[in-house]
Amino acid sequence: MPNHVHGIIIIKNEDNHHRTDAITTNENTQNKNYIQANSGITGGITGKNNPMFYKSISKIIRWYKGRCKFEINHITTYFQWQPRFYDHVIRNKQNLNRIQQYIQNNPHKWRKDGFYPLK
Repeated sequence: MPNHVHGIIIIKNEDNHHRTDAITTNENTQNKNYIQANSGITGGITGKNNPMFYKSISKIIRWYKGRCKFEINHITTYFQWQPRFYDHVIRNKQNLNRIQQYIQNNPHKWRKDGFYPLK
C-alpha cells in the first residue's frame, strides 16, 4: 500500500533484560520478513541506545518514523508522516492470524482508497 504502513511488533521481556523482536510484513509479496533486533546485535550505529531494545511502542515508532524521514529526504522533500499512530494489543494466536491476514490482503484495497491514484 503506497500511502501507509502496517507492522507487527512483538515486545518480550526475557531474563529481566528488555528485548524486542520486530516482525514486519512485506506487502508486495506473500513472504514475511522477520527482524530480530536483539539477537546478539549491538544496536548498530546507536549502540545500546537503539530504541528497539526498549519496551516502549512510542520510542520504537518515533525512531522508525525519524529514520524513514531522514532517508526519504534524500530522495524527495514531499513526504510527511501523520502525527500519530494506531496501535492494538494482540492477545492471542487467533487475533494475530486475523491481523496478519488483514495486512496481507490490504494492498488489494488500494484502488478503493481515497488517495488513489497517488499523485
